[in-house]
Amino acid sequence: MLKSVTLLKRSKDADDPLKTTDQKRSLGLIVCRGTAVMLVAPTDGTDEISNPFVQPDGA
Repeated sequence: MLKSVTLLKRSKDADDPLKTTDQKRSLGLIVCRGTAVMLVAPTDGTDEISNPFVQPDGA
């Protein structure tokens, strides 16, 4: 699940093939699965979290 998602659509201008146009649209909360996710790029920076799959030393 991703929240506060903004879709950025970049396309060629119909009149000038060397010029691109950007269109943004807010999607809000979305659920993505499998190969549907092409790129996740945060705009507010990143935070590192601890690895929840690390086994304790005694296990």
